[in-house]
Parts: sequence; C-alpha cells; structure tokens
Amino acid sequence: MFNWIKSLFTPHVIESIMDSFNPAADCAAGTKTEVEHPNFANMTKAELDDYAKDKLNLKLDRRKTKDYMIEQIQKHLNKEN
Repeated sequence: MFNWIKSLFTPHVIESIMDSFNPAADCAAGTKTEVEHPNFANMTKAELDDYAKDKLNLKLDRRKTKDYMIEQIQKHLNKEN
C-alpha cells in the first residue's frame, strides 16, 4: 500500500495535476474562456427562473412565456459580453 501512495507523488503525476489546475495557462494567450450555459429550451420556466436568479442575478417574471424568459436571459448574457 505504501508503494501505491508513493506512486501518487511521482514527478509526472504531480506535473499533470499542476497543469490541470493552472488557471494562468488557460488565460496565457489572452483568450477569453467561454462559459457554457445550459440548453434553455430544455428547461422548465421554474428552472429558468432559478438559473437566472442564482447564476445571473436576474429577476424574471414567471407569468410571461417561456420564450420571453429565454429572450431576457439571452439579452442579459449578451450585455455581459
């Protein structure tokens, strides 16, 4: 068992772990990382409202149609970009 634990700390394992958690490497070339958003069409109105409130800090009116709610979310996302 000790050898197994020891194998976890070999240089190539540590290097691969460090590379995977290096945020500077993601932004090194000045590229903007795209945030993936869920497929809004597959979400219910309640899920859309919760997503907008939690992730975007946006208040939606559930009395409106689902398409209208999706439009509001997309307008908000376009303003951020």
